[in-house]
Amino acid sequence: MNVAAMIEFFTGNTRLTQITEPAAVQIFPSDEIESIVRYRCRHTGADSTGIEKLRIEVRIPYQAEDGRRFEYFAEVSYTQDGSFAIQKSDTRTR
Repeated sequence: MNVAAMIEFFTGNTRLTQITEPAAVQIFPSDEIESIVRYRCRHTGADSTGIEKLRIEVRIPYQAEDGRRFEYFAEVSYTQDGSFAIQKSDTRTR
């Protein structure tokens, strides 16, 4: 219940933008959910290797039926083969 989403886009340590979806959704555990977020990124420079690295941080706060609150966190990066990979993820109580 009360599922929200906060997505931040970074190159290196520079935050490019943040997208926030309000906590207004209820999802059932057996449901598969897909949400498409589009962000057009302009080239902003490269690191010392000459490669600009895109990193995305995703936070999804939600509430269980019994009132307990949790937050799922994931850090995602763009790979050299053109896909996205989860570098780390965790679910914490709030």
